[in-house]
Amino acid sequence: MVARAIVRYGEAEEGVVGDVDAAVRRSTAAVQQAVARRRVDLAEAQAALADCLSQPDASCAVESQAVDRARGRLEQAVRAQEMVAAAAARFQPARSRHVTVVQQLVQQGRLHLRRNQSDIEAYLQSSSSGGAGGFAAAGGGSASTSAGAAPSAGGAAGLAVPAGFPGGWAMVPLDRIDVSASTVSGPESFGKGYSPEDLSWAFEALHEVVMPALALGKDGDYFAARDARENRSGTRSYHMTWSQFFGPSDAIRLERGDDGRFRITNGQHRIWVAGRRGESGVPARVDL
Repeated sequence: MVARAIVRYGEAEEGVVGDVDAAVRRSTAAVQQAVARRRVDLAEAQAALADCLSQPDASCAVESQAVDRARGRLEQAVRAQEMVAAAAARFQPARSRHVTVVQQLVQQGRLHLRRNQSDIEAYLQSSSSGGAGGFAAAGGGSASTSAGAAPSAGGAAGLAVPAGFPGGWAMVPLDRIDVSASTVSGPESFGKGYSPEDLSWAFEALHEVVMPALALGKDGDYFAARDARENRSGTRSYHMTWSQFFGPSDAIRLERGDDGRFRITNGQHRIWVAGRRGESGVPARVDL
């Protein structure tokens, strides 16, 4: 319920920003149209004056006044266009700052909520087992697994295995992953397939949709059907998120070293994004 409220807050703010953007576009279009019409009016008035002046002994005072009025109206429209453009230019930095702050607030709220949920789940697991095993599993210090989880290589490595994870997968704490050999240094390290923003969206979908569905026994067909209902495709779809975290060839893959830390064999970009987002861990296929 709290998670949905956070999502609604973010969506509401996006709606407000979208409405303001639309208003700016309408104002810009209106003054552009006014300038265009008044240019036509001036051209017609000038043509009428020129035709009058071509007549011998013609009095063209009316036509001359019409040109003056048309020129004045055009100048007013041009000044209005300049004022709207200046206001839009001043608006953009404030808009960007507002969007950034809202996104940060929503992201922080979601992270805090997930951390609280993890603590609660660990506490409940510990209580049900009559000891502290749940906290040890959640922190990576015990071989215990979460309720409903199948035994896996991750569990054998002393890692938490949330319900619904395939055999061989575990939730690996970021502080146990060795990133010293990673070739990802920033957004410039990303190619055309995925952007950091796409992967950040995937982490949101992972926590809010994919992992809860896996715990209920859902599979790839469920995510594909949900994408179809919600008209999602490509990098921001639930099926692709499921595949890139739990697909045999696409998943983050880690190899455990003799020192107990894990080396990255696949998934450097996702791990970099996870670190930037403040994630505590990532789902990964673990090779012992």
